[in-house]
Amino acid sequence: MISPDSSHISVLGLQSFPEACLAQVHIESDEYNEVELFFYKTMGRFLFKIIAVERVQSGRLWFNYQLAKERMKIKNEDEEVNEKLLFHGTRQTEPSQIYKSCNGFDVVYARQGLWGKAIYFAENALYSKDYSYIIPHSYNCRQMFLAKVLTGVCCDNAPTDVDRRRTKPEVDGKMYDSLSGMANGSRVYAVFDNLHSYPYYLITYSSTVPGL
Repeated sequence: MISPDSSHISVLGLQSFPEACLAQVHIESDEYNEVELFFYKTMGRFLFKIIAVERVQSGRLWFNYQLAKERMKIKNEDEEVNEKLLFHGTRQTEPSQIYKSCNGFDVVYARQGLWGKAIYFAENALYSKDYSYIIPHSYNCRQMFLAKVLTGVCCDNAPTDVDRRRTKPEVDGKMYDSLSGMANGSRVYAVFDNLHSYPYYLITYSSTVPGL
C-alpha cells in the first residue's frame, strides 16, 4: 500500500518556483498501482473506472509544504507530524485553480463544516465522491485529489462546540494541528493551515452505472 512518507515527485529548480504542471502516471507503473489500490479500497472496481492518475508537480507548493513539515516537527517536539494520504473533492472548483495557485488548498474559500471553516480530507475515496469535481461537457467524468496532509497532533472524535474544538485541554494555550471524526463511514480530518496539505495526485474517473 502507498505510504504517505514516500514521494515520487521530481521537482527541479525549486528556487525559481516553476509553474505547476501535471505529470501523467504510467498505468503499468508501481506508482499507478499504488494509487489505484488506495482508490478502489472503497470505490467498487465494477462501479467506477479510473481514467487517469496525474501527479501534481508544483515547486512553490512542495517547497512550502516541506517547510511546514519541518516547522511542525519543531513545534510538536517529540510528537510525530502524522503525515497521511487523504482524499479531497473540490466541488465546483476546477482542480487547476488549486494546484496552480500560491496557496494550494485555501481555507479562505472553505465552507463551514462539522468543525467550522477548515479544509476537510477523508480516508475513503467513496466519501469524497460526493464532493468530486464534475468535468463539464464530459460523459460523467469526475476528479478528486489524493493529498498529502500533515495532521500533526490531532484531536480524534473532536467536539463540535466552537469554544472547545481546537484547544488542547491538558495544555493551556496550545492548539491541535487537526481535528478528526467519523462521517458517512469514513474518518474525516479538518486542517486549518493551507501549508499543511499538498495536492499530490489528481485522479480522473467515471462511473459505470448512471446516477452514481
